[in-house]
Amino acid sequence: MQSGLLSIATLLRFYNLGVTPNIMNGDEGLIGWWAVTLMRLQGAFSFVFGAIDGVGTSYLYISAGIYSLFGQNAMTARMLPAVACVISIVTNYWFA
Repeated sequence: MQSGLLSIATLLRFYNLGVTPNIMNGDEGLIGWWAVTLMRLQGAFSFVFGAIDGVGTSYLYISAGIYSLFGQNAMTARMLPAVACVISIVTNYWFA
């Protein structure tokens, strides 16, 4: 049951991840821009758990790493929330 749930959750969340919707939300673009800026500055933030406009810098560091691995596109901007979504479905199933 768990593997089927994980498979369905992953398929539904990652299907057309970089295509649908065909435009980027303002928050996706802004957070992506901050992550790319952080990647170019190579760790300019000294306090990892601080916040920039409500977005934790640890999230930006992870996003910057994903951008450096996969490049700058819509799929990469949506990848970290998609992975977190799949993990949260599985953990909710386990602990519920």
